[in-house]
Amino acid sequence: MKKQLLLSFSLLTISFVTWSQDPVFNNADEVNNLYSNTGNWANGVKPGDNGRVQFNGKAQLDESVTLSYLKASVMNAGLLNGAGTLTLTGGVQSFVDIQQFTAGELLFDVPIIYTAVDPTGRNLFRVDADGGVISFGPNSDLDLSSTNPVRLQGFPGAGAFGDFNFDGVLRGAADTQFGINVDSVFFGETSDNSNYVGTLVYFSPGVSVIANTADNGVMVASGKKIQVNNNNGTLTLNGANIYKGSLSVAGTNSFRMEVNKNQPSMETLNLDAATLTLAIGSDVSMISFNAVSWTTGTLTIENFQNGVLKFGSTSDALTAAQLSQIDIGGGTVYLDAKGYLLATTSRVWDGLNWSFSPIASDNAVMAASYAAGNLEVNDLTIQSGATVSIASGEVLKINGDLINQGTLNIASGGSLVTLGNTVGDASISRNTVGSDGYSIVGSPVTGATLDNLVTQGANFLYDYDGSAYVAVTTGDMMPGKGYFVAMAGEANPSATFTGSIVSGDVAANVSGAGDGFTILANPYAAPITAADIITSDVANQATTGSIYIWDDGGSNDGSLRAGTYRVANNTTSDFTTIGSVQGFYVQSNNGGGDITFTSAMQDATASANVDGNYYRSESKQTIKLSISGNGLFHETVIGLTPEATNERDYGLDAQYLKGNDLISFYSSKDDVKFASLGLPLVDSEPTEISLGMDLAEAGTYSLSIDEFSGFGNDQVVTLIDQVTGNEYKLTADFTINISTNPVAESNRFKIVVSPSKVLSVDDLKNDIRVFGTASSLIVNFESNAVENVSIISLDGRMIFNEKVSFSENKANISTKIKSNTIYIMRVNDRTVKFLVKAL
Repeated sequence: MKKQLLLSFSLLTISFVTWSQDPVFNNADEVNNLYSNTGNWANGVKPGDNGRVQFNGKAQLDESVTLSYLKASVMNAGLLNGAGTLTLTGGVQSFVDIQQFTAGELLFDVPIIYTAVDPTGRNLFRVDADGGVISFGPNSDLDLSSTNPVRLQGFPGAGAFGDFNFDGVLRGAADTQFGINVDSVFFGETSDNSNYVGTLVYFSPGVSVIANTADNGVMVASGKKIQVNNNNGTLTLNGANIYKGSLSVAGTNSFRMEVNKNQPSMETLNLDAATLTLAIGSDVSMISFNAVSWTTGTLTIENFQNGVLKFGSTSDALTAAQLSQIDIGGGTVYLDAKGYLLATTSRVWDGLNWSFSPIASDNAVMAASYAAGNLEVNDLTIQSGATVSIASGEVLKINGDLINQGTLNIASGGSLVTLGNTVGDASISRNTVGSDGYSIVGSPVTGATLDNLVTQGANFLYDYDGSAYVAVTTGDMMPGKGYFVAMAGEANPSATFTGSIVSGDVAANVSGAGDGFTILANPYAAPITAADIITSDVANQATTGSIYIWDDGGSNDGSLRAGTYRVANNTTSDFTTIGSVQGFYVQSNNGGGDITFTSAMQDATASANVDGNYYRSESKQTIKLSISGNGLFHETVIGLTPEATNERDYGLDAQYLKGNDLISFYSSKDDVKFASLGLPLVDSEPTEISLGMDLAEAGTYSLSIDEFSGFGNDQVVTLIDQVTGNEYKLTADFTINISTNPVAESNRFKIVVSPSKVLSVDDLKNDIRVFGTASSLIVNFESNAVENVSIISLDGRMIFNEKVSFSENKANISTKIKSNTIYIMRVNDRTVKFLVKAL
């Protein structure tokens, strides 16, 4: 903790008297901030050679200078990069050569040659005010050519704790000591210590060093080391492969090392009798020391994982005594043949056999290649050199964490279920639709790109912006986001995604733009279900609660596209399995928002992810009808459930999403088209459902029942052709052929669901029923005689009034009425209102 002490007023006064003798850079000239401009110096006086300087601002170093001492007395001061080099000789202000007297930053963003040698051996960069920072910027090149060590410290007499930042090049042979009253030392992303041959020394207790050095940069060079000569220091490594030297903790000191990225190239670990706490981050899969040297010291490992920490390259790199001095939080450890540290309770695959056959709660290690079918374990480590293969229909389920240092390949139809953290890459393949067909795909890894799909043969690749399809060819594929893709010219195309395995929660945005439809995709390497997605969205209802899955239709010849969108929601029940890599549409609700995929959604059922398991649906009370012909196919689903209302229901009603211009088939309610429609269960009154179709080509089509389930003997379901007047009782094997000209938005058919005790098929004829067109009407009325028939408009005009002959309860009337207009028909003393919709 920082300590704050007050300096006496007399001490401040004495200090400022001393300062006033030094030249002061104050940026007085408003034209520029050049060091060479005498107008920027108090009284126009620049320092001489080997002089002292006080900075009350930031100077651009446009000339090379030699100074003995620098200090700052304002919040932000220092030297900015220019054409010059600073040579700092020291020796004037006792042993202090750079001094920050105030809270704020003293920045050096210039080349510095530091040659100061003080007889006391205590060359200092010192912060004298709490909150002060001395920084070496990205353009700095600090050459520590002094033969004395350089110590960084705060000023204990003033209770000042300082920070030191290194963002540029550090070179030279002088040791750098992290001294007393240092809060933190930062090595930033642009830091480079590859040419530094000195030692970084923890000289005083409690110093924290944080290395944010860029991945594969150098924080500690090979052949160099960090030396710990005091207690309770901390080193945090946030860049990968930046520590290439040794670590030495002297005496009985304690030290903490937090590793958040892989460090595969460390040299010797010297513990002596010290205590080292090694905290391993969740993204780490490799920490390697090529040698060790310790006597009675203790190594405590936080977040231990099998096969992550490596000592040497053989099983005897550690002695039995040293292994006994390793604390993993319970249990004992050993080294395998490659030098990896393993818990003695772990199950190891050696290429032929398991050390003990693992069960779901065991931690396991793949020390050699593995391809042996379904497996469930807790934590799994795949060691370097091992290849794990998951074939179609096989499942590798990991209840804990996965660390992959080797190779992991998942064939199309294979599943990887990961419930904990994952580290490492995988290659995941998926067979897509051939014969120039389209599939919707998404990436189950991070790091996959659209460019890679194009390289694999995706010559048609589209996103959807809510109103139009947008061709794309480049960019990152974010897990949870879907794309339309076709690999034209390939009979059996497949796509492979390689990158970091996705685990944990994945948020995907549903946009309310345009028609509100957004393409999403399963982000995992295992199947999920539409039911889980809908359930996860219940709280905020960013979607309408329906999943639209593209079915290519199997017929794609030139411009002929037979595809359609199949819908999964609470109407279709059983819910569609959405395989890994598979994409789908959702429609926004309430303006859209994020939906969340969770690890718990993954299905570990064997064969659930196979290619053929594309769409399954059962229902409690469901009617699924399809129209097919001329190589085209489309279907619509109607479900009756207690959860439904006559309003728009979340998770039940899926608005129609057009798949192609050649064929459409849908139900409609309140002039809205639906791919699936949920309705309340029929009670005492019949329910009528209008069916619409669009057919671009004339011809003969089959109208068939694809699913008819959940209806008992107490209900009758009737299909009525509103053009011919024909009525059909629907059964599970129902099919009829219809001939038609091209039609658009034709509500030719409707379904009536009724209780048999209220209305049977024959009973439908007891009342007047009117079908047909504006010029030719078909009237159903229970009669085989001549009856008086009249048609009257709502304003009272008589449109038709004649005697009409009925045969088998049916009569044909030629008339001229308007479409979409309500009329009244009277047959004898019975009346009915009717409307003929435009077909």
